Amino acid sequence: MRITFAEPGGANRLEAHVVVEAADPALAARLHAAISALRLPRAPRYPSVTVRAAVTDLAGTIAILPVRRASTLDERVAAVRAAGPLGIQLVLDERGLDLRRATRLRAAVFAVMEAARGGRGCPLVLARTRRPSLALRLAIQAREIS
Repeated sequence: MRITFAEPGGANRLEAHVVVEAADPALAARLHAAISALRLPRAPRYPSVTVRAAVTDLAGTIAILPVRRASTLDERVAAVRAAGPLGIQLVLDERGLDLRRATRLRAAVFAVMEAARGGRGCPLVLARTRRPSLALRLAIQAREIS
């Protein structure tokens, strides 16, 4: 069975292939019906700010941080975190980059993501576009609920 979730307007499409196997056909049918009834939670919209220079107050926003220089990425992420956003989305668009530069940027992003993993700061995600990702919006929502 293929299940497709999409937010209203078709944005943030998620797709999963689910195989239901059970010795009891009635149980398999109930599982199939329950899984088919799943719906994507509606993630709230938060204002976003693309960070290009020094910032001091990002409270209540999603900080969109384009990845341009590997050498300063960790400092930029730390500065953005200090400004208090709800979440940070790193944007890495490798189109048009030579392999050497793309590799350096990927390594810097990996180091920053690894350092943030399990930390107490705001959620940090990586995306290809500046549009706030569904994953980040759901992570922010989960933090607000707990």
